[in-house]
Amino acid sequence: MKKICLLAVPVLLAGCSAAESIGLTAKNPIKEANLLSAGAEKCLLDVRDHGLTYEKSPNCNALGVLSKAYIDAGGQLPDEPTESKLVGEQAVRMAWAARAISASGDPTISLW
Repeated sequence: MKKICLLAVPVLLAGCSAAESIGLTAKNPIKEANLLSAGAEKCLLDVRDHGLTYEKSPNCNALGVLSKAYIDAGGQLPDEPTESKLVGEQAVRMAWAARAISASGDPTISLW
C-alpha cells in the first residue's frame, strides 16, 4: 500500500503543477476574473474575427471551466471585491456578444 501511495504522489503533484501553470488553482477572485475576461475576449475574437461558431471555438468552450474557477474563488458573492465584479461582468457581456454573433452569423451585430 505504501508503494502505491508513493507512486501516486508524483502524479498528483504533476497535476497540481499543470493546473497552477494555467492559473486554475488560485483562490483569488480578481485573478480568476481576469482569466475569465481574457478567455471571453479570445472567444469573441474567434467568433467575430475568425469566423468560428461559438460551439467550435476552443476559447468559447473553455469558458465553462474558467467561470467555474472564478465562482469557486468567490466571484459573484456579495463581498467580492468591486474590481473583480466589474471584470467578471465584462467577461459575461463579451461571452454573450460572442454567442449572439455566432447565432446571427453577422459579425457586425451591435446593441448600439
